[in-house]
Amino acid sequence: PDTFGGSEHVAAEQARRLAQRGHNVDVFTERVRDLLPERVQEGNLTIYRYGSESKFARPAGLSRTDLAEVPKLIRSMMRGGMSWDVAILHHPFPAHGFFRAALRIPALYIFHASTAKEVAFEGTTRWSAFTPLFVKWTYHVERASLTRSSRIAVLSDFSAQLLQETYPSVHKKIMRLPIGIDTETFAPADRGKAKERLGY
Repeated sequence: PDTFGGSEHVAAEQARRLAQRGHNVDVFTERVRDLLPERVQEGNLTIYRYGSESKFARPAGLSRTDLAEVPKLIRSMMRGGMSWDVAILHHPFPAHGFFRAALRIPALYIFHASTAKEVAFEGTTRWSAFTPLFVKWTYHVERASLTRSSRIAVLSDFSAQLLQETYPSVHKKIMRLPIGIDTETFAPADRGKAKERLGY
């Protein structure tokens, strides 16, 4: 909920809706600003933040922090008696951190896009000389996370095609998960006028 983006919005909304349905939901996310509290509870939803601005500012800091902090946080919570039935993963580096914790529970990976392909296309703005190595590393981490996931959900046919072209070995795990729409928020007051304005 702390950053603006498509996958972040899906993850945050998914967590809220599952909690509203009565599930106990724990979210592990980066502490992108030090002012944000490390733990926040809202009913059945608890948000745990890890890392710090200084760690994320280093070369590949965000990714390295995900790999180090996620398993450490999970193991600490398990020592305190916490357990989970299933994991829902949204990004390769936190997902890889999750698998390093060696939890034996089903894991559903929501494949929004290929992080490795995005890095290869956009590059890294601050350390451009480091980009080719980081791209190669990201492909490795993404492939490993997808391979270890129990199932992989895609929200569109485009994502399914991209996933199959980039990582063909995981094609048997792919399932289509249509994205939901909040019809209370996205409901035109007058359907006739809305259709007229849109030319239908």
